[in-house]
Amino acid sequence: THEAIISQDEFDKVQNLMAKRRLNSKKSEIYPLSQKIVCGECGHKFRRIEYRNRVSWVCRTHHNNSKDCSLKPVPEYTIYEAFIRLFNKLKINCKVILTPVIGQLEKLSATQKIGNQQAMSIQSEIASLRSQQYQLSRLNTSGILADDIYNLQTRELDGKLQRLKNELMSVSSTDDTDIFIDKLSFLISVIESEPMQTGFNPALFEQIIEQITVTENYELRFRLHGGIEFTEQIITKKGR
Repeated sequence: THEAIISQDEFDKVQNLMAKRRLNSKKSEIYPLSQKIVCGECGHKFRRIEYRNRVSWVCRTHHNNSKDCSLKPVPEYTIYEAFIRLFNKLKINCKVILTPVIGQLEKLSATQKIGNQQAMSIQSEIASLRSQQYQLSRLNTSGILADDIYNLQTRELDGKLQRLKNELMSVSSTDDTDIFIDKLSFLISVIESEPMQTGFNPALFEQIIEQITVTENYELRFRLHGGIEFTEQIITKKGR
């Protein structure tokens, strides 16, 4: 009996906007495995799907067209259980598997530091030879140094420079070993501080796992923070 406060058209627009926001909110929901799983066949990320109250993760390529990627969906519970098995193995064997790696890396870091000192010395020699090349060029251009002598000395300098460049490549390292050691040390401290696991712990998973690759043999290759990788089998159970 009263005049409408807003028109029907405005009401419909508001309802559509609210529906879109609910949909976007659902799409943006983050799960423990979100952005963590990679297809070993095509390289694309996995997405979460739910069907008949069963949650699985599937390669986006396979989900769009199974002809482009043959890897089938992986039940979520198998990934969780594989992580639990992996953690408990690491917990039991930490001192055998991970702790010795720290010692090896520390030795490598010491070697690299020596290599860096050598690299600085070689770079200084290279800079000196390039300065000599420049001086020779100036003397030749001004007519003070004859062409034959200039060419001979330039060839000698070029040979020395090439040898130094090769030597520099052999002692230089781009690996940031110290950061790797820090990551691995933190990883070991987390493993040692946590008890054996009987259920999936999302916070523990986030602290330990950087990425999971589903291989073409349907194995899960877990890459830990720091780069070390371990493989676990996918074990499915009937009726689940």
